[in-house]
Amino acid sequence: VQLDRTENGTFAARPAGWVVGEDFYVAVAAGAQVWVWHEKAAPDTASGWLDFGEPGSGLDSAERIVDLALVPANNALFALRGERLFWHALAGEDQWRPAPLDPQLSIAALSPVGMTEGANTALALLRPALCAIDDVGGAWLILLNPNSSVLACLAVPELTKLSSLIRPLALFDERPDHKVRLRLVAASADAASLLVFTSDPFDFSASAELLASTAPIALEVGAQVIGRDLDIETVNGEITIAAATTDAVRIATPFVPHPALDMEALTIQAEDGTAGGAPVFIDGGHVVVPGTRSDALVGTLALPGRLRINLTADNF
Repeated sequence: VQLDRTENGTFAARPAGWVVGEDFYVAVAAGAQVWVWHEKAAPDTASGWLDFGEPGSGLDSAERIVDLALVPANNALFALRGERLFWHALAGEDQWRPAPLDPQLSIAALSPVGMTEGANTALALLRPALCAIDDVGGAWLILLNPNSSVLACLAVPELTKLSSLIRPLALFDERPDHKVRLRLVAASADAASLLVFTSDPFDFSASAELLASTAPIALEVGAQVIGRDLDIETVNGEITIAAATTDAVRIATPFVPHPALDMEALTIQAEDGTAGGAPVFIDGGHVVVPGTRSDALVGTLALPGRLRINLTADNF
């Protein structure tokens, strides 16, 4: 399967993965098609590709898949093809269905909305959602029904001129009073800073309205963010975000009271290599970023407190 890639070699549409029993699945985009790799745990069975078909069959073949997003609460995979949104059940029905958006809304980047650790699971299942950046740099929260149809498209206020080349991060946070707030991080149009938004509490309904609890803050990255993604993790009880630049992974905890406005750098020494894509948090307080020499750069977040520990290269 020939996957779509950007000019710098990263995946154009983010792969989406899920687990069923001991098997795991990874969905990828190839032009107008979605393929799923099924890795089977049983030793006597062969793993292989599953053809998930073409979202919006019959559309112009030049309209490629822009993004994929997994919504576990609905057991559904969403695909943004051109400016149209579609969904496919992870099991059962073998077809793509449209999820019509506001006809005046042109989406350019798409991400699933997560939940903070320890959130009420029952409540989480009632709040499937996607976060999007439109073609003029505005942010949107797309609320979904349990059947994966669109409940409402809510504009995120006070966020403008965002980059659609870097996918936003968003999650629902019920701390500390069990009222739902949206927390969102997106890159500025020049990718030199990250804009951080927290909403007032709101209800999950078609008439909901997003209001900013405080003015959005800007985190200065110190260089241009590379790759198409940011990452987020709860570290030492605080929501922590990571962004990559060529010479460092930048770390911040933007939702604490009075956050630092300069992101902390986990520096990559020149002899160790150069970051070539977006970072990923992994268990145990580590962060991994792909290098430019078929290698991975691995750093450790020392807790408590985040020490400036240099990233080192592990070759593949």
